[in-house]
Amino acid sequence: MTTSREKGKQGERLAARVMESITGVPWRRTQQYNGAGKVGDVEPLEVHPTWSMIHVEVKNVDVMGLGNVYWQNALTQATADCPPGRIPCLLWRVSSRRWAVTVWDHLAGSWATYNADQSRGALDRAVREMVPPEMRS
Repeated sequence: MTTSREKGKQGERLAARVMESITGVPWRRTQQYNGAGKVGDVEPLEVHPTWSMIHVEVKNVDVMGLGNVYWQNALTQATADCPPGRIPCLLWRVSSRRWAVTVWDHLAGSWATYNADQSRGALDRAVREMVPPEMRS
């Protein structure tokens, strides 16, 4: 039987590959490198002008859906753990289904959710538009 800790590690490893396929840049699990603190669950291997601006929280769970309490709690955690000057992002999936990306849209003042299978360009444009001008490099 897989423990929740092992499932979390497995989900983070998969999430790093998903983010790489979405962004075109390599990603890694952070816990194995950073140990603790306010770091995302996955991060780009190298600083990137767009992707280094997001703080990614990963949830690989059995029960969660848009708007339910688990999703709300995950968004709360992503926001609480997100350092100043970064954009909170939740990369999640339920029971081995497709991954989804929920990211804070500062222009709309709300969360936006995208299917992680969509083209790299669509999510790239969405995240770039969400980076406030003062945070752009």
